Amino acid sequence: MKISLETKIAVLITIPLFAFVALSGIYIWDGWKTYKNANQTLDITNAFSSTAKLVKGLQSERAAVGSILIGTATPDQIKKQREQLDVAFQEFTAALTKSPLQSNLKEISGQVAESLGKIRKEVDTDISGDTFEGYNNLIHRLIQLEISIAREIPIAAVQSNLISINILEQSRESGTKLQSMLLPILLSNAPLSTTNVAKMEKLYNGIVGNIENPLLHISPEVRASLDAFQNNEDWQMISMIYNSIIAKSSEGQYGLDLEGFNEAMAKAVLLLDGPIDQILHEIHGQVQGVTQKSMRSTLAMSVSIALAVLIIFAIVKSFTAKLSRTLVGIAENLLSNAENVAHASEGMALTAETLSSATSVQADSLQRTTNSVENISTTIGLNAQNGVQASSLSGSAKSAAEKGENEISKLIGAMEEIAGSSRKIEEIVTVIDDIAFQTNLLALNAAVEAARAGEQGKGFAVVADAVRGLAQRSAASAKQISDLIKENVEKSKHGSQLAHASKVALSEIIDNVNKVAAINSEIASASQEQSRGIESITHAMTSLDDITQKNNQTSEQAVKSAESLAQQSVGLKDAINSLVNLVHGDGKTSPPQA
Repeated sequence: MKISLETKIAVLITIPLFAFVALSGIYIWDGWKTYKNANQTLDITNAFSSTAKLVKGLQSERAAVGSILIGTATPDQIKKQREQLDVAFQEFTAALTKSPLQSNLKEISGQVAESLGKIRKEVDTDISGDTFEGYNNLIHRLIQLEISIAREIPIAAVQSNLISINILEQSRESGTKLQSMLLPILLSNAPLSTTNVAKMEKLYNGIVGNIENPLLHISPEVRASLDAFQNNEDWQMISMIYNSIIAKSSEGQYGLDLEGFNEAMAKAVLLLDGPIDQILHEIHGQVQGVTQKSMRSTLAMSVSIALAVLIIFAIVKSFTAKLSRTLVGIAENLLSNAENVAHASEGMALTAETLSSATSVQADSLQRTTNSVENISTTIGLNAQNGVQASSLSGSAKSAAEKGENEISKLIGAMEEIAGSSRKIEEIVTVIDDIAFQTNLLALNAAVEAARAGEQGKGFAVVADAVRGLAQRSAASAKQISDLIKENVEKSKHGSQLAHASKVALSEIIDNVNKVAAINSEIASASQEQSRGIESITHAMTSLDDITQKNNQTSEQAVKSAESLAQQSVGLKDAINSLVNLVHGDGKTSPPQA
């Protein structure tokens, strides 16, 4: 299915909008990543929090073991601490499993369970310094785990806060270690070795140094809680006891209340739980704020983009509708004009083809005319030469005619003489005819006589008969000669008359020959003029033939141009149909408006 022009233009103009949508999509994707990171941060923070809770439980259990050591608590009383620690361990294991941490971090829960089992076995059998060292190592390992967990946090601010919690936990661990270290010392009242003094100083400085660590990124409220910790009377008591022990380290016999010290130390350590819980609360609020903000911004951006796309598309659609109608009118007018051009080009092609054919015929006719003119020119040249020769021959004919006139005069005389001789011959033939007649009579008489003579006269009769035959033949020949002579006489007369007439005609011929000679001279001059004129006509016809040939070529080019114009008009019509189809978008061409 084809799409209308207005829709295409709308889509085309909407492309920048989709670029904006793409950028917004990137923003939404970033928001979604932020939302996803916030959820991951929340899961990892829960894992960190459960680890911190486990550390605190281990510290409490270690403190309870110290109370057993100094006699202020019994092994049965530690069961409650263990139950709380087991619950914290289960939460720790579940949080590690749920969190998107690396597999090696998730495997630590089994190692922690194994180490805790060994420590508790020692507590149940025989409490020693190794027991506290086992707690210390396990807690140290979990604190290091907290650092690894914090590094998995994708949000830098949350990671910084978790590092701050870890620093405070190290401060609390230093305090609980100091507590577990001082209990045996106070219990024995023995002098301290230089090593133990150095350990005590390190632990005490660890408490104070971690609280004042410049890497702490905490809110003013948390800072106020830490300041309150340093000004607390329990911490002040711990500091006083520490200073007293340090002062009497070489003598021993410290004279301090172990129960009071243990209680004060436990309260002082618990004071650090407030800032830690406060930071955890801030982290949860921060993560939830990031989650809600990213979700709200993503949804708001998605809705805004959808509305913007719909509104802009509707505006562009309305704008392009008018443009489409205008283009439809233009396309229909162009289609009508293209059809007119097609018809005109077809007529022009037909006319050009007819003109080409006529020009070709004209060129052939002109070629033949040129050849005829050239032949006429040649003929006229020959006529001019013949005219000159005729003029010359006319003079000769005149002389010959004059001689002929003289000869005819002689012929007339000879004819008259022949006529006279013929009359004499006629007279002689008449005599011969008479002789033949007489001979015939004599032969007839001789035959009669021979017949009378009978047998004796037969020979004579034969001779007489032969003589009669010769007489008859002589008479016949004489008659024929007479007839011929008469005819010859008549012809001689007639010839004489003709000779006289010929003489008259020859005189006229001489006159006419003189006239012909003059006319031939004029014809010769005219023929020369005609020859020069025909040469000019020949040149003109040659030029006209060249022009006609060029016109023929031009007409052929006009035919080709007309055919090309017809093809182009068809192409234009197809292009306009395509434009109309593009405008209508339904594959149908609207008829041109009248």
